[in-house]
Amino acid sequence: MLRFAFFLMSALMTAACLGQPHPVKSRFTLAAPEYQGPAVDAAGRRTLLLGAVTAAPACEGRALIYRLGPDRYESDFYNEFLAPPARLLAEAAADRLTRAGRNLRVAASPGLAVADFGLEAHIQELYGDFHHAPPRAVLTLRFTLTDLRPAAAVVLMDRLYPCVRPLAGEGGAAGLVEAYGLCLDEILTELARDLDKAV
Repeated sequence: MLRFAFFLMSALMTAACLGQPHPVKSRFTLAAPEYQGPAVDAAGRRTLLLGAVTAAPACEGRALIYRLGPDRYESDFYNEFLAPPARLLAEAAADRLTRAGRNLRVAASPGLAVADFGLEAHIQELYGDFHHAPPRAVLTLRFTLTDLRPAAAVVLMDRLYPCVRPLAGEGGAAGLVEAYGLCLDEILTELARDLDKAV
């Protein structure tokens, strides 16, 4: 009798668990709005190799991160990026710089050409700041441009690009990611101008 009661309770618990809806994750990309500027002639542009794209430890994972207090951060189990942010940034930067850069073209692969310049990127901050009102997206990127033509490479530019924007749309995770995209658009537009000046 005791064994039957145990099996009955196990069956009821299993049925209850199976009847519960499973949590659904939402996945987002990290991308700037499509470039709307004039087309750039590729002729005569020098080659830029997009090298390492890294992220601070707090920005390496795919989950969205929220700042909830002075020293309190929380990751969102239900909302995440499609891929690690560093990989998404590499794709977005290569696309934008190829379309917008007037003096440089991004090499698709290190093996295709000997690059004149190298560019490294680092995600320093990437989080939703809900500690302040209204909530805002915080994105800070660091780019380092190196001249690869001399025997010893020379750093031409090493700069931080911070951006803070209020959440877009109705807020929430989707509004946070949309604000990230607007920040990325602002940063990559400024970066393209700086690179053209530097080379």
